[in-house]
Amino acid sequence: MSKPHLLLLAAPSRESRDKATHFASAAAALGLASRILVTGRPEQVDTLAGDGTILFALACSDALALPAALLNARHGCGGLPAHVVATLADKAVGIPMLSGMLGLPLLPQCLPRTAEDIARWSWPGRLIVKPVRSSGAWSPRPWGYRIFADTADFLYWVRTEKLEAAFFAEQQRPGVLGPALLQAAQDSGDIETAMLLLTPARVQLLCTAHVAFEAGCDDHPGPRWRRVQYGGDAAPELIAQLSRLDVGGARGLLYLQGLRSAAGFHLIDINLRLSSAWDWMAAATDGSAHRRLLNALLFDATFDPALPAPAVAIDLIHSDPGRKIAAITHPPLPPQICPVRLTAEHCQPAAGGFDKAATAPCFVTLADDSETCRARAEAFRAGIRLSYARENAA
Repeated sequence: MSKPHLLLLAAPSRESRDKATHFASAAAALGLASRILVTGRPEQVDTLAGDGTILFALACSDALALPAALLNARHGCGGLPAHVVATLADKAVGIPMLSGMLGLPLLPQCLPRTAEDIARWSWPGRLIVKPVRSSGAWSPRPWGYRIFADTADFLYWVRTEKLEAAFFAEQQRPGVLGPALLQAAQDSGDIETAMLLLTPARVQLLCTAHVAFEAGCDDHPGPRWRRVQYGGDAAPELIAQLSRLDVGGARGLLYLQGLRSAAGFHLIDINLRLSSAWDWMAAATDGSAHRRLLNALLFDATFDPALPAPAVAIDLIHSDPGRKIAAITHPPLPPQICPVRLTAEHCQPAAGGFDKAATAPCFVTLADDSETCRARAEAFRAGIRLSYARENAA
């Protein structure tokens, strides 16, 4: 492709490919050529991209943010500098750096290489184990995204499960996801998020949301429902400090997640791509949203983030990769329920590897006020029934 084009880098996951497809349609509406490159091998992106002229390389997966930054640097596209992307993509260093820049208190965290490192960590309470470069709250390791009562509980678990040798071997010789970070876990079930548009002219807040997970499912990575509610007052401490955000006057998207404790608001995750829930909501409710966002990102246009609000996106995450959804039944769809994935054909088990989480049921709900919107969404969710291939075979 010799014509200057938007290069959309997507991982093999359905969510990543959906983002790329939506942005490709947006590029066409702006009269721009685009190309979608799907790969699960970040190290191959430069070769696969070829020698064509790139208008901008946009990552639709955290795994591909660094290759996108390197391509943008080579083509003079003004994307986020590669060293900034490398830092922000690593939770162990990115969260402390951004927290300090924004004046936010840092949650206690530990990057252990040995059991002795964990024993020396002074945090006495609950903790969550996260790969430093994971994407979408998903990990192929059995310890990934589990919550433990304290460090003793974690060490007891890895020993009981006969995972201690494997865990510390990977800590010392990490793979593509990097080593595991131990981070203090708070009792709050409400994660607050903010999605930012970065251009040389401004840092613009696109949206905020409250994210809540199904009660009683926070201590294991099994299937659980997630609710993302837009139109609220999430992350005010972060928003108040956006003038302090300095990423080199570059173009890009930044999706920040945090939670609050008695000490204040804490960053817990950084994503260098579009939020999946925003992507679903925009695609289901506003056909112009991706076009307007891309126009703002590439050409410094003012983005009016007037999407329908309040709005709620609900999806099932962490599906069992060994179980395929064979059938989905749900109540009749009222006009206020916008389906994203509500058929078995659109839901797939995880394929394994990096950033290939399962594709599960999802829908978006609209209403005139937040309380009605949340109640309407939860009522519809309660009527969804899933059956799996194994169960049908039995």
